[in-house]
Amino acid sequence: MTYLIAIFVYLFVLTGIGIYKSRQVKTQEDFTVAGRSLSPWIMVCTMLAVWIGTGSIVGNAGKTYEVGMAAFFLPLGTFVGMILLSFIATRAREIEAISVPEIIGRRYNNTARLLAVIALVIAYLVIGS
Repeated sequence: MTYLIAIFVYLFVLTGIGIYKSRQVKTQEDFTVAGRSLSPWIMVCTMLAVWIGTGSIVGNAGKTYEVGMAAFFLPLGTFVGMILLSFIATRAREIEAISVPEIIGRRYNNTARLLAVIALVIAYLVIGS
């Protein structure tokens, strides 16, 4: 019963924070890129939490059981990638695009943008499966 109460308190606190913060969102840019107000460090930590978090909890736990402690090295590639992305985050922010395909489309052309969208859809289908 204690666990159930703790879960409901946690959910109510999260809902309250969500309702409070939703009043600050006025445009699509506010929603998708937080009004461009986050520091590169916060963005890297957010991406690490989202990308590594789910994979580590679901995928790496099974892999660690299967192959042993060597599987703890699996998330290191993503971690290094996030650190490298933090160095180009400032430059990407200056472009003032909302998505990666939009950045690619502005840099190259609409065909490249379409190919980037297709690549992202395929990547997320693979990640989701």
